[in-house]
Amino acid sequence: MAQKIVIALPKGGVGKTTVVRNLGEAIAAQGKRVLLIEMDPQGNLTQGFGLRPRRMQHTIYTAMVELVKTFKPAVEKAIITVADNIDLIPANVLLNRANDEFASVMKKETLLQRLLQFVEKDYDVMIGDTLPYLGLLVNNGLAWADEILITLQAEADAVESTALLLEHLKQIETIGLNDQLAISGLLFNQVDVRTRLNRSAMEFAHQVFDSYVHFFDQIIPRAIVYPEARTQHQSIFQYRPNTRFTQVYEELAAAVLAGEKRSSLKGITLEEGFLDKIFEGIEEIEEEEPVASGEA
Repeated sequence: MAQKIVIALPKGGVGKTTVVRNLGEAIAAQGKRVLLIEMDPQGNLTQGFGLRPRRMQHTIYTAMVELVKTFKPAVEKAIITVADNIDLIPANVLLNRANDEFASVMKKETLLQRLLQFVEKDYDVMIGDTLPYLGLLVNNGLAWADEILITLQAEADAVESTALLLEHLKQIETIGLNDQLAISGLLFNQVDVRTRLNRSAMEFAHQVFDSYVHFFDQIIPRAIVYPEARTQHQSIFQYRPNTRFTQVYEELAAAVLAGEKRSSLKGITLEEGFLDKIFEGIEEIEEEEPVASGEA
């Protein structure tokens, strides 16, 4: 059966889609069959492959609608081959209808799980890209996945969002929506370690999260080559092959496949006042920000 990973954080601009694309390609390069699932109505992952989301007749949304109407999963016609060993289920703006349209559907949080159950045998790894806020679509991803990879920037608000997500994950596990869910690890992305602000945020993140979850050893640097690759509809492996920018993803792929940093949610107990403690620490970091932004 496939290793099922969802990449999430309730915050925009942390580079989730870039990580999905490049991690998927790094895994596929090892000979694994990979399926990428777009769960964001913005369609950035779909556009990143040079596709036009508005022209897509078959998407994750249309497959969900058909499942709700017929009770029969038929996602195969939405699957597109986009690269060697990589398939994609695209999304477009119509997915915005999901929250309202599926609000009264029975077991609405398991739509994705039911939709993908019969294609899991065709892949070694499946990776879901999510939208930047919690809700029905993200909960579908969390109910379906074996593990969640949390990608965050080395910034105070991303640390705050990570804390909120951890609390939400514990609720998901507690109510039984997915009591087998694990955390692949926390991944720092878009990091410039030369800045005092990034260094302070990373240090604080380790202070508050190390006792609960593991951080990946790999850190994705802030570098212009990643957005440049995206604008060219390329992965970093196509845009800058055999460089340190690809090596970090190759190492990350190996760590994810091996489960080196994986933590079971069942084994995590958040201390009383968990969020308050983090909010207080974030305020201290933000007070330093005007100085830090002008210093290395």
